[in-house]
Order: sequence, then structure tokens, then C-alpha cells
Amino acid sequence: DIAKLAFTVPIRTANGLIRAAPVTIDRLVVGTIERTRIRGLVAPADSLTESLLGMTFLETLTSYAISGDRMVLDD
Repeated sequence: DIAKLAFTVPIRTANGLIRAAPVTIDRLVVGTIERTRIRGLVAPADSLTESLLGMTFLETLTSYAISGDRMVLDD
């Protein structure tokens, strides 16, 4: 329930400072990779133009690489 979130975590974006709400994501699936109980942040409505895949998830991987507009994830 977004109305019950506490937007208390300051985040610096390209558009300036915003406050996000800390959450725990019960289940996160990206392709064939699945993680449970991942910490995340919810940004206020209309503050970001795209969803972001954060370091909390990326750090669970064996490796990841970015080349141009492509990201390769290795579980």
C-alpha cells in the first residue's frame, strides 16, 4: 500500500534530491534469475521516468556487464 510508505531515504538523482521509501521485495525475478527478500526503494510517483535495477540485486550475481544498451546478468 503506497499510502502507508514512509519516504524517508534521501536519494540524489540527475534532477536533484528526492526521498524514497525503503521496502523489502518478497520475490524479484529477472529472466531466469530469482531472488527473495531483496531490499529496495520506492520513489515517489512521477519522480523517475524509468524503474531502476539496484546494486542490492546486482551484488547477488556472479557477474554482470554493460555494453552499450545491453546488460548481461550471470547468476
